[in-house]
Amino acid sequence: MAWTEDPKKPIPGVPELEQSIAQLEKELSNRISPPLQCTLDVHETGGKKVIVVLVRRGDDPPYAVDENKIYVRAEAETVLAVRDEIVDLVRRGSAAKAAEAALEPARPQPG
Repeated sequence: MAWTEDPKKPIPGVPELEQSIAQLEKELSNRISPPLQCTLDVHETGGKKVIVVLVRRGDDPPYAVDENKIYVRAEAETVLAVRDEIVDLVRRGSAAKAAEAALEPARPQPG
């Protein structure tokens, strides 16, 4: 069953929990690139079990869904990114990588 925005409707819960988790993990792995670490937890609400997906900010933005769709958060909504937002994500990813490289200890040179 699909999630609904109607707060008056009862939560349907997730049937076949283990199978649903396995399918969700597979879809996340297959459809997001580069790979992104996501955490799946099971919570109970209203006597029903639901799957909560926690997605932390990744170190290698932008992340594409289905090979070419890039989304950004806009307040409480998720929307397709426009060109300038994608450029900003790439720059942010490059800056994060440069900062990480600067923090790595220097390796001794052979010789």
